[in-house]
Amino acid sequence: MSLGAPSAQAIATAIRTGSATGRGWEWAISAGKVPGMYMVHVTGADTVGTNRRVLGSGTDSYAGFLQAAATMRIRSGGNANDDAAGIGIRRVSMTGLLASGALQTVTIDTAGTSASDPTADTYIRAWLTRATTVGTYHGTAAADIVLETSGGTEMCRIVAGRSESKLAAYAIPSGWTGFLIHATGRADVKAGKSADFWLMSAGDILTTSGDMGPAVEEFYFPGVIEALAEDHVTMEAWPGPADIWIDVKAAAADTTATAGFELLVVQNSVWGLS
Repeated sequence: MSLGAPSAQAIATAIRTGSATGRGWEWAISAGKVPGMYMVHVTGADTVGTNRRVLGSGTDSYAGFLQAAATMRIRSGGNANDDAAGIGIRRVSMTGLLASGALQTVTIDTAGTSASDPTADTYIRAWLTRATTVGTYHGTAAADIVLETSGGTEMCRIVAGRSESKLAAYAIPSGWTGFLIHATGRADVKAGKSADFWLMSAGDILTTSGDMGPAVEEFYFPGVIEALAEDHVTMEAWPGPADIWIDVKAAAADTTATAGFELLVVQNSVWGLS
């Protein structure tokens, strides 16, 4: 950070309040013109019931917060059209944290009904898969494409008919700090069904024994049908490596829920953060 430049906290506040200065910073950061900063937009979607779950995981017992790094692959049992020469998704990108806590995105070729080749590196987190090439104009997944560890633990999935996963989770990499810009959410407005949402965090995620970081309920939004008001959320900052995610529980079965959050992620060494 150069002498006289605004602090990372000031930039995050300006973006969050929607000022003209903040909009300028947001554009410049999103365009890659500000060293040591990037914006993250995380969106989760799921059909949920009365048990609490990680939004977008598709299960009440999500196991993707790994304690040991593992190689990743696409699970077997998909659709023959989702392969390197098929009419569905041919290749996906995967974003996660390496065992070191560093952020990395790699590509994986789909293999139809067979499992893909495993990744060369091991990952402690993987939360996003997105189609990069398809075999049909405006194509999507022919069947669910499940990203899993080579041991079979599901991390996230692209649902059939979509082109990216919708897990409401992100991991801030080591050496970086995440500033919350806003959080939003909506339950099943058309059916009038409500849901409770929790914005959760956990720090020091590479420490898996002894004194470890707890899961923290940052914000609780009960009985939501319409959208969460962004001004319900105050500024928060989390030093990496840290997990940020959204839990959800509906008042009734088969409730559609969507939610997400936006972060400004700042490199500590560039912006003078510890």
